[in-house]
Amino acid sequence: MISIVPPHTGKQERNNLLWLVGAWAALNIVQASFSALTEDEAYYWMYSNYPDWGYFDHPPMIALFILAGKWVGGELGVRLLSVLAQVGSLLLLWRLAKEQWPGAHKPVLFFGIAFSILIFQVYGFIATPDSPLLFFAAAFLYVYRRFLQEADWRYTVALGIISACLLYSKYHGVLLIGFTVLSNPALLRKGRLYVAGLIGLVLFFPHLYWQYVNDFPSFRYHLLERTQQFKWWYVSEFLLNMFLVYNPFVWPHALRALRRTDWKDPFARTLAVNFAGFLLFFFISTFRGHVQPQWTVIAAVPMLLMVYAAAFGEARRERYLLRVTMVVMALVLIPRLFLMGEWLPLPNQFFRPRAFTEQVQELAAGKKVAFSRSYQRASLYAFYTGEPVVFSAGTYKSRRSQFDLWDLEEQMHQQPVLWLGGQSHPEKKFFTLARDTFTYTEIDTFYAFYKVQPVAGPLPAEAEPGVTITTRLTLRNPYPYPLNLDAVTGLNIMACWMDGKNLAALTPLNISLPALPPGAEAPIPVKFDIPAELPPARYRVGFAFQYKDIMPFPVGNWQEVEVFSSRR
Repeated sequence: MISIVPPHTGKQERNNLLWLVGAWAALNIVQASFSALTEDEAYYWMYSNYPDWGYFDHPPMIALFILAGKWVGGELGVRLLSVLAQVGSLLLLWRLAKEQWPGAHKPVLFFGIAFSILIFQVYGFIATPDSPLLFFAAAFLYVYRRFLQEADWRYTVALGIISACLLYSKYHGVLLIGFTVLSNPALLRKGRLYVAGLIGLVLFFPHLYWQYVNDFPSFRYHLLERTQQFKWWYVSEFLLNMFLVYNPFVWPHALRALRRTDWKDPFARTLAVNFAGFLLFFFISTFRGHVQPQWTVIAAVPMLLMVYAAAFGEARRERYLLRVTMVVMALVLIPRLFLMGEWLPLPNQFFRPRAFTEQVQELAAGKKVAFSRSYQRASLYAFYTGEPVVFSAGTYKSRRSQFDLWDLEEQMHQQPVLWLGGQSHPEKKFFTLARDTFTYTEIDTFYAFYKVQPVAGPLPAEAEPGVTITTRLTLRNPYPYPLNLDAVTGLNIMACWMDGKNLAALTPLNISLPALPPGAEAPIPVKFDIPAELPPARYRVGFAFQYKDIMPFPVGNWQEVEVFSSRR
């Protein structure tokens, strides 16, 4: 068994290590216990209620982390494994640093650098897929170094297992594996590498099969649906985020460490290639859409090791980095303390989920609750009320979520429902919380038909405003019960005209809807006019159900139609 605390550690060094780790773990446990869940954490908590090999947005490791801590209860139960995993990752990296640079014996400097990097602060107490990703990234590099040095099959097997765990944490783990091989092409001549790869692939196969059965929802979402039109703001925002989350006062030391890399050392080369590779990869990704700063989280691991190694033994740099640590800790501790409660008068229920859910529960008065365009709020409501059946619906201009794959909507069928958000009626009902306004609709008898999404036949590639188009809509009932759509009060199919992300026109079809037995499919011939007020442009056109005054549900399929002026 491998000890986390390195052997031959002096008494003073060991004491410093234990005090640093203990104080850091205690701070994060207190923070995790008293800070309300963030919206994303509540969503991942919902994952843990339905264990599976995969989920719409992410692989299942974060669900397992949360599930393992549920016995504790409350917010700490959701975050417990994430808190422990970060402590474990820092201890693994500390041991790795000791083995890679045998003369390095300063835990205060090492952990000081770690604490001054905002990424390590944030993922010390919240539960997101980045928490297990950080831990398994540290474990991967630790075992990989042993793999390079010793022809021991234990490390080959361990590397395969950890590689699978990386991918089960977040798909970004494949970049760590890829950049590691790229940094050392000689690995491709080692048979042990292919054995490790085969082990990882076999272990990851259940997730790939889950993707296949569910029509690859995660891959379609991340690779296709998230693509956005290029904006210079995405580039500048990414650069600003990287400057801040990795600490502007540490950056010069990171760049110096990168320049001083010993490229003859395979492991040092691996650290440098992964650090630069992650940042470069996601910088390039800004040209196809928005990049969130946490996507680069693995870059913090080689950065920490490189900065520590480059600063060790240089008294002036060590003193500078320790001063930076003290300043950062003082600045960060204050807002972290304010997060432990709901007393701040902030205009976003992100900081006041308990007050939000209490008001919704009182308004619902025993009804089931559904949300438009807010899988996070639905999850927060479920966590803080203990209500097991809650639903979130996407709309024609919002993304889908794991709620699209679960059957929670079916459990509300023919029951009274309070529907929050997405109302379009000018006399909509609403309530306020702080300075936020939330609209809602009360439904006496709710009919679950959300998954019946109209799929349109071919539309003309171009047409003039005012012209009538004939096509066919196909409706399929995926539910285990019959649907008489024409008997549902307030139900209509809308033609949605989108100009980029903006709604250009929304027109009702006002057609008769069929009755659909379970599993049945019905084609409906329809005619609709191109809105006369549409200016010439290329539009995305699709068809969606609208129920009462709730924003139309997702479109079955989008097509492009160019509307042109008759005078062209």
